[in-house]
Amino acid sequence: MCGPTLTSRSVWLTRQSAASAVRMSKIRHIFRLFSQGRSKLSIATQTGVSRNTVKRYLTSLLAASR
Repeated sequence: MCGPTLTSRSVWLTRQSAASAVRMSKIRHIFRLFSQGRSKLSIATQTGVSRNTVKRYLTSLLAASR
């Protein structure tokens, strides 16, 4: 009975890692567009996230760089 639980946990962790990698890739892309002078609305439209998400990512990144 331990096998399926361990396997399920491994699959869950793998999916979480993949999701995290995709998220970090998107954050890097957002920051790159911002550094090129794009507006938050333009970035949101191009990346498929809301303007508030772009704002939150940029605020977090800029706060961490201080």
